[in-house]
Amino acid sequence: MNLLSWNCRGLGNQATVRALKKILREKNQGIVFLMETKLNDQRMATLNSTQFHYAGCFSVNPEGDCRNKRGGLSILWKNPYDLSLVSYSNHHISVTVKETGDRIWELSYVYGWPNHHMKRNTWQLLRNLNPGDDKPWVCISDFNEIMWPHEKIGGNPKAFACMESFRNVVDDCTLLDLGFSGNMYTWTNGQAFDQNTQKKRLDRALATETWRDCFPKYQVEHLPRIHSDHAPLIVYLDGADKRLAHNKKQRKKLFRFESIWLEHEGCTEVVKLAWTSTMNGPQFEEKVKACSLALQQWDNAHCGKPHVKIAKLQKRLEKLQNGPQTDLVINECKKIESELDAQYRLEEIFWHQRSRALWIKAGDRTEKHRKETKKIASTKSKMAMDYG
Repeated sequence: MNLLSWNCRGLGNQATVRALKKILREKNQGIVFLMETKLNDQRMATLNSTQFHYAGCFSVNPEGDCRNKRGGLSILWKNPYDLSLVSYSNHHISVTVKETGDRIWELSYVYGWPNHHMKRNTWQLLRNLNPGDDKPWVCISDFNEIMWPHEKIGGNPKAFACMESFRNVVDDCTLLDLGFSGNMYTWTNGQAFDQNTQKKRLDRALATETWRDCFPKYQVEHLPRIHSDHAPLIVYLDGADKRLAHNKKQRKKLFRFESIWLEHEGCTEVVKLAWTSTMNGPQFEEKVKACSLALQQWDNAHCGKPHVKIAKLQKRLEKLQNGPQTDLVINECKKIESELDAQYRLEEIFWHQRSRALWIKAGDRTEKHRKETKKIASTKSKMAMDYG
């Protein structure tokens, strides 16, 4: 299981929701923290039950009116994690995590104040959240601040006193930076290189020595930014999930008509040409065989599997984001984000077709689904009662 933190800059956009679902599906996220959701607790609970399907969901409502919402925090978690709410505000959610085997540790997600004159509130919040007594504690956050000069590119140099205040509170809380892999800079202002580009490492994971002893194989990864100016941050508790190739003898695949083919131009024409090419053949099976062969060849040449295209696009996006931010690069990144969203939608269709096949194979699961939905709906109220 892994931990995700992402300043998503609003979940009212379906493209952002699809991007998040892709991360959740691929990276095995056990606990998820989302900042600036701009959704109230009811809408977030609905989004979770219809899109994310996590066992637990707790949200802090955004500030402002419907036209100018700011903030909004949500934490989602899967079984077998047992979370107990410790405290929350518009800028943090802190919980105690109990795992199978009675391992207990503290987890704090923080959304730091962005304004300079409010930074001291972030540092005081960290001191207040410190559980003390040498307890295992990890703090993952968009701190809205850097620790060192090299963590910023562009703009005016950061005042030494601001960075020192950050480092001092980290030392006071006996926290250690967990490092990262991927692009150092987790935030960008999105402007071109010749128009005052700024990049900063605003998001990071900090932990006590006792927490690191509990998870000696931990790793932190910064994913490419998509549909947000912040990069998603993942903490792998037991090391990065590397899919190993299995030396199993591959079975011959059965032909299945893919629903996503209907989203591409040319599918109808391929079927029509293959069917008429066997006009003189008396056997219906021969026509079907010709169509299946033609569709497979057309798929390999023009369509392909969505997850393969997504992997290539993500690699290309990460490479561009790591380089100089010119107008050309920024426009190319936006183009790739649009292409990724289209592939995410096709992948949803791809897996929806298979999930329906599994549903039919497994039989009616209505009663199970009803119980799971009821369990998710009651989780937030239970946590609120426990906290009260």
